[in-house]
Amino acid sequence: MFDRVKDFLQRALKRERLYITPDSDLVAVTGLNSLELVELICQFEEEFRISIPDKDIPKFRYIRDIIKYLEERVK
Repeated sequence: MFDRVKDFLQRALKRERLYITPDSDLVAVTGLNSLELVELICQFEEEFRISIPDKDIPKFRYIRDIIKYLEERVK
């Protein structure tokens, strides 16, 4: 799942190389502001065909949090 998330982030953020690890802080690595983060969450919903409630957005802090969240919901 890590490789899938990393590939998605590279495409969504239009970056050829994104240096992240599971322990990377999403906002620190990407420089996203709060509006951009919400837009990215919408792209996650489309890419992984899930619905992410607004209350879950704060859970997307570290890459490992995203991976765990997706692993629990994506089949």
